[in-house]
Amino acid sequence: MAKADGVPGADESRGRCVSCGFLATHGIHDATLHEVGLTGRETGRIGGSGLHCFRQAAPLLQEIRDATVEPNGRRIQTEEVIVSVLRRDRNCSKWCLYESGQSAEKHLERLQMIQLEEERKAHDLRLAAMERDSRQSAEKIQADSLEIAKAVKGFTTKWTYAAFAVAIAILIFTALTYFGIKP
Repeated sequence: MAKADGVPGADESRGRCVSCGFLATHGIHDATLHEVGLTGRETGRIGGSGLHCFRQAAPLLQEIRDATVEPNGRRIQTEEVIVSVLRRDRNCSKWCLYESGQSAEKHLERLQMIQLEEERKAHDLRLAAMERDSRQSAEKIQADSLEIAKAVKGFTTKWTYAAFAVAIAILIFTALTYFGIKP
């Protein structure tokens, strides 16, 4: 929101109702919520039966009622109170930048779509990291398997020669004994 008549600019307005897309007003003859336009946000002249935070992050009507009378007893103009309440820095975690012409419901839909997209990107990053880790693990297992195969081959070859030598010795000893030759 552009800076105009003391309304905070986009950088200054984060977390304030004056620039939040969830600021709405109740209809006069029904319970539907309506957008609070730029003029109402800047001047405090709000139509409908009262301000409402669509995400219920702030009790706006109560704050306006509480701020109507100053401690010294002076009554403040309702528009001044509304502007003061809307400009209050709340550092609100549910804040969403207001886009003119969009209802609070549309702002919530847009915010949910952005959050879903961020979650999808985070999920994709986690999957990519898991795939990378899996590939690195598979390469390590393959290298370890090759090393084990080489070690087993050397071990097997040595034991094969030893077993063959023992078998030949037994065969010679058996043949000598069979033929009656003393070793």
